[in-house]
Amino acid sequence: MILITAMIAFLLVTIFFVVDVSKDQEVKSDASSYIYPFSAKTIVKHNFMTKPETVWKAITNLSEYNFWFPGILRLLPAIQNSSRYVQKYSFDKFHFAPGSEILVRPISILPTLKGKILSIDNNKSFKMEMQMSPLHKEMVFFDLKNTPDGTAVTCQRSSSGLFSWLSVIGFESKKSKILSNLANLLPIEIIESAKEKSKKDVASQQSSGTVSVAGVPNFADKKDMVAYIVNKVLDGDASLLSSLNDKVISGKSKAFLIKINKGSMDRPAMPDVGSATAAPAVASANASGEPTFASKDDHIAFLVNKVLDGDTAILDATPDKIIKAKAKSMIMKINKGSMDRPAMPESGTTVASATAPAESSKSESDEELITRLIADGVEGK
Repeated sequence: MILITAMIAFLLVTIFFVVDVSKDQEVKSDASSYIYPFSAKTIVKHNFMTKPETVWKAITNLSEYNFWFPGILRLLPAIQNSSRYVQKYSFDKFHFAPGSEILVRPISILPTLKGKILSIDNNKSFKMEMQMSPLHKEMVFFDLKNTPDGTAVTCQRSSSGLFSWLSVIGFESKKSKILSNLANLLPIEIIESAKEKSKKDVASQQSSGTVSVAGVPNFADKKDMVAYIVNKVLDGDASLLSSLNDKVISGKSKAFLIKINKGSMDRPAMPDVGSATAAPAVASANASGEPTFASKDDHIAFLVNKVLDGDTAILDATPDKIIKAKAKSMIMKINKGSMDRPAMPESGTTVASATAPAESSKSESDEELITRLIADGVEGK
């Protein structure tokens, strides 16, 4: 008798499974189901672009399960000894802890069924038991893992017994979308990965002149930088060469190493690291060859006038993406006739010219400086 019942149950599950698969599916989660003679299990995985705290808050908010959990009309707190009627239908006074009972109202004509919270691990895992029909109950387990892109969530639902196959019915069409439904309700929080953060730190250090490429000190001459890298690699630091971002310096360093290993070139002298961090600040600031301006509007107007005069290369060489985009937008409007051409701003002072007075003042002695200032004051300058 048991064997006949098991065979009938298997045939029913097979029929329902074929019907579900034949329908149009649009499942963004990684879903899989497993059927055994007296047990069944479904696993759904989804990557959320949201922080674990936000996902955890949504999963533990039992009053809103009807918005994303398939098959549930409503979850209610099992509060019997309450003086107020409204408290029986609100989770405000509910003791959220393992062992607390809940009431499950499925989307059917069935009466309210029972459930229970089994385990809680804040921001990591949540497990509860829910009776989905009078014939079977399910163990629902949520597992949360923090990832560089957000949160990886696994929802595992398992049941056992003669009617455990009921938990698999409708899995492909509805139940497999449990985490996709939840993802549609949660906001997208941009989480900066450690790799991207390190790239930004290196970029800011390069612009400030403290670090140039892959931890190599800045040198006024690229030959000194190549010599420094070659010496470090020959001393055993091979990882330094593989982590270089500058392809030109990396290529020259590799060519030097090949020639040295062949014996056709002598090992270069190690450059002085102490004077390596002062010069690149001027070079990086004046890399595009453009004059500096007091405001971004003047910079945009300068680029627009240069492009309209025929110098299109200067726009492509602009490192600031915001200024480049605004300049392109203004050029399009001018070409359409919806905007007038801006006036050419006064030529800003380039970095080289800005540093020239400083260098001349350093070569001037204190007595010469005082004499010059007195002469300028007498002349009324």
